[in-house]
Amino acid sequence: MTVFATILILLFITAYVTSKWQKIAPKKFELTRHLDKLRVTVDDDVTVTTTMVNKKLTPLPWISVFTFMPPSFVFEGENSNALTADRMSEYKIVTSFLFYEQVKRHDKFNCTKRGYYKLEAPIITFGDLFGFSKAEKVYPTDVALYVYPKRLPLESFKLMPNSQQGAMSVKRWIMPDPIQAIGTRAYTHDDSFNMIDWKSSAKLGALQVKKMDHTSDASMMIYLDVQTSKMHWNEIDRNAIEKGVEVAASIVHDAFSQRIPTGFCANSVDAFMRNAVVIKPASVPNQKMQILDAIAMVTPFRGVPMERLIHEGALQFHSVSLFVIITPHLSDELILELNRMSKQTQKVKVILTKKAVNTSRLQRKIECIHVYEDAFYMSKDTEEKEEIRV
Repeated sequence: MTVFATILILLFITAYVTSKWQKIAPKKFELTRHLDKLRVTVDDDVTVTTTMVNKKLTPLPWISVFTFMPPSFVFEGENSNALTADRMSEYKIVTSFLFYEQVKRHDKFNCTKRGYYKLEAPIITFGDLFGFSKAEKVYPTDVALYVYPKRLPLESFKLMPNSQQGAMSVKRWIMPDPIQAIGTRAYTHDDSFNMIDWKSSAKLGALQVKKMDHTSDASMMIYLDVQTSKMHWNEIDRNAIEKGVEVAASIVHDAFSQRIPTGFCANSVDAFMRNAVVIKPASVPNQKMQILDAIAMVTPFRGVPMERLIHEGALQFHSVSLFVIITPHLSDELILELNRMSKQTQKVKVILTKKAVNTSRLQRKIECIHVYEDAFYMSKDTEEKEEIRV
């Protein structure tokens, strides 16, 4: 009789737990996930740590933690990538818990592709001891990873002209330089007495004042265009875009190593649905990280036309001494804007990541750099070319 009663009690407990399993199993169960690095370069290793805690008396016979991961995350060991039909990689953890137990799982993966990755929320399936019932719960985790492109060796690509004073003469008005005098002119009543050149005045027999050059501190604005054809939504050349991304990141590294205040603008629609990202030139501590984050988030989908962005930039960043435009496609509108801008700014460099036949329409003063097929050459016109290996 006692055995029969015990069996009945166990059956009753089993039936009750099974019926309430969907509420009991996820209760007081916590999951957190973090990465040991938040910013890496292509081919770097990252470790994802999943921490799970069962904070109740009820044991969990088995649980399955399932997440979709980007296929560019190549896992090692038992979690080697198993691609699904939609080209996503499955990441799964299967384990069990006693009461008040914590489990930590560490898995290493290699990042093989540049980009911004927001990890999906894991789905946990809780199974009971007898296999009669299951419970599921989604555990949102705020984990994101920036994967920067590899740095290209661009030592032969001179970013800035040499200047002993660390400043460059510009053709537009910014501010008179009190040190760099380029000649004299006749004195007017608006001129200050300390600007009078007494030697020239004695020679000419009339008051002459020093004519000062206008200069700008070395600074740079990088523009990255993702339009690869006349119709920007058609025939998207992803290889040309990635080449531009790599060149942009490499220039950023070199610029900050030379302590050049640098800004960045891209016209792609990024992960936050922005039509364009604009970062003003600066040399603040986190400026380089902000620019590389923006470069990592570049997508192949164009938003605002590049000619509009550089037109607005020329008006807004009038003190910038060098504008670098990286583009796979020279449209008629872009050429017109580049030619117009080159008449007003100190220096304009165009970097082509795809072969173009209309470069001769660019003004000769615009330095054109061709980057494709694992080599690049620099030319100021179509006749003179200097080949440089990357």
